[in-house]
Amino acid sequence: MDTKLTTAQRGYGGNHAKAREQLIYNLIDGTPCEYCGQPMYREAGRNFDGAALEADHEEGDKTRLANRLLHRRCNRAIANEWVKHGPGWYQLQVGVASPIDWPGGRVIGLVAD
Repeated sequence: MDTKLTTAQRGYGGNHAKAREQLIYNLIDGTPCEYCGQPMYREAGRNFDGAALEADHEEGDKTRLANRLLHRRCNRAIANEWVKHGPGWYQLQVGVASPIDWPGGRVIGLVAD
């Protein structure tokens, strides 16, 4: 017996698809991802994870429309555990090891206060 829920049952129905479509339409290519700081692009192959951008529900609240785009890897990494870090939380650190080391050679670390 398959108990896998449909996308609509998981909160990703037609309204979610329309919200994502609108977010993609309004995206300026190269806009930084709020989670990792890497640039986001409409074309999946240009994103660091090679995947299409995903629409995210702020604070994991699926009763509201998705209101931002994230890389697929970022969106799935937070899985309803979103934390607002604010601007300047991420910093590009060339040649410095960090707990967040993304493919493509860009290392992102915390900004010291």
